[in-house]
Amino acid sequence: MYVEAHEDKEFVWGERPTSSHVRAVGLERSLRNISTYFYYAHLLCPFIMLTYPIHHRQCIPSNQPQFGFTLTELLITLMIAALTILIAIPNYQNAVLQTRRAEARSALHLVMMQQERYYTQHNTYSAFGADAKHKNSINSLFKWWSGHSIESSYYEISAAPCPGKQLTQCVLLTATSGTQNVKQVDDPICGKLMLDSVNNKTYSNGAGPNSLCW
Repeated sequence: MYVEAHEDKEFVWGERPTSSHVRAVGLERSLRNISTYFYYAHLLCPFIMLTYPIHHRQCIPSNQPQFGFTLTELLITLMIAALTILIAIPNYQNAVLQTRRAEARSALHLVMMQQERYYTQHNTYSAFGADAKHKNSINSLFKWWSGHSIESSYYEISAAPCPGKQLTQCVLLTATSGTQNVKQVDDPICGKLMLDSVNNKTYSNGAGPNSLCW
C-alpha cells in the first residue's frame, strides 16, 4: 500500500482524501510546473527573443538591471570601429611619411652647409655617395645617411654636379629612399628629394610644387 506524507500526516491511497490534502498536493504540483517552466524559459529566452522586435525583447523583468547588448547594437559598433580604422590608418601612414621626409630635408640642409664650408676652402664642391669609400666610414667628410645612424635611416644622401655644370659651379644633393644601404621603405608620393646649391628644391615624382615634399 502506497503512503504519501505531507506536513507530518500520512495519507493512504484508497482512502478518501481530505480537502486539505487535495489542496496541498495541487499546490505542490503547481509549484513544480511553474519552476520547470521558468527553468526552460530561462534557457530558451535568448533564442526566442531574436524573433521579436528590439523594443519587445526582454528576458528579465524591467525592474531588474539589464546587461548585455542586442545583435543590432553589436553590428553598429563593429561598423563604427571599421570606419574609424579606415580613416585612421591612411592618416597614420601619411604622418609617418611626413616624418621621414622631414628627416631627409633636414639631412639635405645639413650636408649643403657642409658643402658650402668645403667650397670656401677648396673653391669646389665635392661629389660623394654611399660607395665603398664612404659606406663604412662614419667619420667621413660628408654624412650620406639621413638619420641619427645608418641603421635607423630611411634615406641615402648623395652629391653630384648639377645637370650641365661642373662641381666648381653647382652641386646637387639627392635623398633617395629605400636603397640597399638604408631601410628599404619607398616614398610613393615624392620619390627622391633634391636640393642644389642655388637652393632649388625638387622631387623625382613630379615637376610642380608640392607642399607634401618640400
